[in-house]
Amino acid sequence: MHNETAPLRNGVDPAPPPAGPTIEERRRIVQEAIDALAPVVAGDGGMLSLVAVDGDQVTVRLAGTCGACELASLTLLGLRARLVPQLGRAVRVVPEGTPIDVVPEGVPIGA
Repeated sequence: MHNETAPLRNGVDPAPPPAGPTIEERRRIVQEAIDALAPVVAGDGGMLSLVAVDGDQVTVRLAGTCGACELASLTLLGLRARLVPQLGRAVRVVPEGTPIDVVPEGVPIGA
């Protein structure tokens, strides 16, 4: 079938755009980003761990001093800043237990 937004090349449809990362790849990318931040967070007495990756939402657990830290939102923003270029798409990073209706679409916690 011809894609009407792209011209045919030599009578053949152009290759489809590359697919984004699979859910397994997204989980690996998120876990690696969390692992990279873990020493910094631990240095302040906190702990950051992955709870779930669901579509464009990443849910994390903030423990230790992170649970009551006024700067926890900066930790979430830092994680988001690492993830967006690696995943190639916008994501929301939310702490575990955050009701979805308090997280406006496209707005990360702390923004």
